[in-house]
Amino acid sequence: MMAGKLRYTEAELIDAFRDCKKAEGSQDGIVQRVALYLGCTRQTVHNYINRSHKIWEVYMRVRTNYGITWPTKIDVTKVNLNLRNELRQLL
Repeated sequence: MMAGKLRYTEAELIDAFRDCKKAEGSQDGIVQRVALYLGCTRQTVHNYINRSHKIWEVYMRVRTNYGITWPTKIDVTKVNLNLRNELRQLL
């Protein structure tokens, strides 16, 4: 949990995501790029994403625009079933 006054504003984080998405190369490390841009840790960026719905929306939009999406509920269910089956075979 973050203690005390927040170091960055919502607008600063949103601008950082918008500026970093324009960077060359893979967008897999967008959180790392934002952290380097702001001079903080990846955990700090994740804390802001978890704290603010607006920042989360921008983060997801950047990820989605570059083909990186969170698994859907159906995908997670399939993964869980596959893992169960693999565990059964091992036991």
